[in-house]
Formats: sequence, structure tokens, C-alpha cells
Amino acid sequence: MTEKVTEHPRDPVVDLTAETEHEKLREAAAEFLDQATKTNDPAVRAGLLAFAQKWLELADHNSWIRRFRALVGEFNDEQMRKD
Repeated sequence: MTEKVTEHPRDPVVDLTAETEHEKLREAAAEFLDQATKTNDPAVRAGLLAFAQKWLELADHNSWIRRFRALVGEFNDEQMRKD
């Protein structure tokens, strides 16, 4: 399934597959990690690392939600074929 996602109000609406969405969330985490390695301020580093962790958690959470929905859909399809 493809969903329409607008990344920024000025950006055009683009088609993103679930895999692309997952990759974009992981890329956001990587950007925060990269910035964390470039700062000398421990408080800023901690904040950037916290944001990176949240982006990774969101990517993983979205993966589980998609998998769960797929399993429910498969189950429902099987139930409909039995009738």
C-alpha cells in the first residue's frame, strides 16, 4: 500500500512505500547521531542522542504496526474464504 506523505509544507506530495517511510525515519535518526558526534557540549549531545533514539523507536514501532496489520489482514482473508 502506498500512502501520500508531505514532508514539508513547501515540498510536493510524494508517494512513499512503507519501506521508504521506515528508511526515512532511520535516516533522521542517523542525522541526529551524526550531529551528536560533532558537538562538544554534553547537554546538546544528550539531547541529540535522545532524539535519535526516539526516531529509531518510531521506525521500529511503525514496522511492528505494519506487520500486525498484515497478519490481521491475512487472518481475515482466511476467515472469509472459509465461509
